[in-house]
Amino acid sequence: MSFISNNKAFTLIELLVTTAILGILAATSIAIFDQFKTKAYNVETLSAYRQIIQIAYALENEIVNAPRIAPHQAALSSCNKSTTRDIFCMV
Repeated sequence: MSFISNNKAFTLIELLVTTAILGILAATSIAIFDQFKTKAYNVETLSAYRQIIQIAYALENEIVNAPRIAPHQAALSSCNKSTTRDIFCMV
């Protein structure tokens, strides 16, 4: 009596085991993909925060290094440069 058969079809147990293995692999890969997605979102958010901080530092540097001219002096200096007289120069 031989247990080896010449049947080339899969048994139900073989199909269930294969399906279970594929299900486990799919579940772990989805969990890992979700972790990568979360990490990528965190990196993107951190990059956006860094850009905002760099812009704030650039604006602060621009404000600190801006020339100190009083408003009435700014109007007079623009009148001296222009050849035509406008309302601001008549003050």
